[in-house]
Amino acid sequence: MAPAAHDKTEQASKKSAVEPTSDVDEDDEDEDDPKVSKTKKTCSSIYRGVRQRPWGSWAAEIRDPNRGARLWLGTFDTAEEAARAYDAAARHIRGPNARTNFQLAPGEVPPPFVLPD
Repeated sequence: MAPAAHDKTEQASKKSAVEPTSDVDEDDEDEDDPKVSKTKKTCSSIYRGVRQRPWGSWAAEIRDPNRGARLWLGTFDTAEEAARAYDAAARHIRGPNARTNFQLAPGEVPPPFVLPD
């Protein structure tokens, strides 16, 4: 019986040598992807200040530090339209060095920002 028990422990040691011993999931390949959010919640948009409503439309809002509250920018058909609305508001509130979703081309004038009603 001793040889059979020895064979089982030898097989177990071979099996554990082949399997990865790391506790890191193999699905964590998104760490280098800048579009993937590092927050606990998964967001449905890659754009700053934009989220998708459950029924499919896209909503944009920005936090106004002067008012101390969020400023509702509206709902849009596409995420890009909502992101452009966020960018216009960010440039209006925070100036030309605001963090935006899209960069302006050299010499391009930002679109005018109109406060929503």
